Amino acid sequence: MDSKLNNKNGLTSPEGTTEHTPKKKKNALVVGIIVVVVLLLIGGGAGFVVLKNSQNEGEQELFESLEGNENPEDYQAFLEKYPDGDYAPLVQKKLQALQDALEDWNRIALSERASDFEKFKELHPDYAGFAHRCDLKIDSLDFVTAQKAGTPEAFAAYLQKHPEGRYASEASIAESTVKEAEVTPELKEEIIGVLNTFFSGFQERDQEMICSNITPNMTRFLGQTNVSKAKVLSTIEGMFTEDIEAVRFVVGRDAEVECVPAAEKAEGEKEYKVTFTVDQYIERNNEGKTFSTYKGEAFLTAAMLIRSLTMQELSRK
Repeated sequence: MDSKLNNKNGLTSPEGTTEHTPKKKKNALVVGIIVVVVLLLIGGGAGFVVLKNSQNEGEQELFESLEGNENPEDYQAFLEKYPDGDYAPLVQKKLQALQDALEDWNRIALSERASDFEKFKELHPDYAGFAHRCDLKIDSLDFVTAQKAGTPEAFAAYLQKHPEGRYASEASIAESTVKEAEVTPELKEEIIGVLNTFFSGFQERDQEMICSNITPNMTRFLGQTNVSKAKVLSTIEGMFTEDIEAVRFVVGRDAEVECVPAAEKAEGEKEYKVTFTVDQYIERNNEGKTFSTYKGEAFLTAAMLIRSLTMQELSRK
């Protein structure tokens, strides 16, 4: 009875029957080894994944750092570190585009045409650094163009294009200065009118007409300096001899008028310099000169008074 019971329970009988306990231990050991191997495999795979992810993150960060970068060496460094990386083809393409931009820039860097830099910006729109350098060059060249033209319209055009430009203040001042110095057709007509009135008084020997168009003391008058109104009148009167019956003057329409800084006046005051020709017709009762052409130069104050008048004879008959 006891013997059967012991055999049923897998125990060794007193007579030496083999027990099953060692077999179970062997199975447990095998299972344990399998579990360890599986865990090692899983751990190694996980480590590989972590390493791979880490490499991808490094490449991603370095790639993102190239955004807007204009240094070819940084692109070369990326390709050396990740020659077979996911972003390598794109970085190589960006490097080629940057090298093309550098080549174009070196070709136009010293150009004096703003259009070259405008075109560069159109061809290479992705580089903020180059765009900034182009804007500085365009700004400078546009101001030089305005200065060469020297007109209010030229400076106004610069200010319209570059309201915050480096030369905006200078252009604004220049525009105002040029406007003040501008001789309009209407102003030119007024100045020539003063000369015509003076010469009309000259030929008519009209003292009031003469004096109303000259300063109290002329700095120069027909070769004389510091000439009073009285001296001007006596000089003109002395030109009329008993042989001369009449004199007539015609101021040429080719007169040139420019606004210049006033001589011996406060800074900022202006006067007008007039270069002109004038024909003199003489009626006389004897032989002698009947016609002369003179080159004249006159300076008029802002109040439209002649302060200086010189005349050089060019021809006569």
